Amino acid sequence: MAVCSSSGSGVAVSRFFETGLRDPAFGQALGLTVFPEWRRCGSILRDSEGRLMVAGVDGQNRARLARLNSDGLPDLDFGEAGETTGPTLSPSGGGVRDIHMDLAPNGDMLFAGDRFGVTVARFTERGERRQSFGRNGVVSLSGIRDSQLRLGRAESVQVDGQGRILIGGVKNGAMAIVALRPDGRLLRSFGKGGIVTRDVLETAVVEDLLVQPDGSIVAVGWASERCGRIAPACPFHMVATRYKSSGRSDTGFARRGVFLRRFGLASKATSVLNGRRGLTIGGYAETMDERREFLLVRLRR
Repeated sequence: MAVCSSSGSGVAVSRFFETGLRDPAFGQALGLTVFPEWRRCGSILRDSEGRLMVAGVDGQNRARLARLNSDGLPDLDFGEAGETTGPTLSPSGGGVRDIHMDLAPNGDMLFAGDRFGVTVARFTERGERRQSFGRNGVVSLSGIRDSQLRLGRAESVQVDGQGRILIGGVKNGAMAIVALRPDGRLLRSFGKGGIVTRDVLETAVVEDLLVQPDGSIVAVGWASERCGRIAPACPFHMVATRYKSSGRSDTGFARRGVFLRRFGLASKATSVLNGRRGLTIGGYAETMDERREFLLVRLRR
């Protein structure tokens, strides 16, 4: 298992055995590969050849991508000495919330992130911007003239078997998913003109997306009711929704397409996996003693 972590010294990638011990033979030294110029690690995944792809952001609010060989050393065939730099995010300042990444069927890398709006970029296997994607390899969902298609922020990006790019996040307090074609143009046939939104309680956010083998799309996250000024805490609920490949709500899922449940004082979903026996949703719950604990929920298909 490979893990990336952030600290004041940059971003470090390490690998652990099944026993939980760190692999000392991995990386540059002491079982680590360090990126000192990076400020935050946003995503890590393994490609079809066993190489590790790492995405993050540096101190200048630029998106950064790196590829490591299976031994943890930089892949010198990728970018410049194993790293490549993406567009500058949040040029107005304020930092970047996160960077999310996925791999396209042809091996390209897609990432989405930003703080004030959403930036999506596409890179080739060699770490070069895919010039045919958007404008010089970048699409800004904040720059779309149609305000109905703008996302407030991106929390997940997934590429399905058809090469469609799905970005999940929030729009005006509603769960939202925008679909792009492989070249970065809006997929107008998806949902309503390229976007799906779902109001759940007062405010709801997509934290993770999952494309299932049949093409259906699962979105998980959290929803909350409005918090009064004297309320001790917002009553966050775990939420999961499912859509057909076209973007239409799958009303056969849970209750009219929505699973909504609160565990303890508050609970949120942050990730979802497809297993043999159903969907496994990971997140956390705040218990009655005001502690935040790990939460796993399994839903039948």
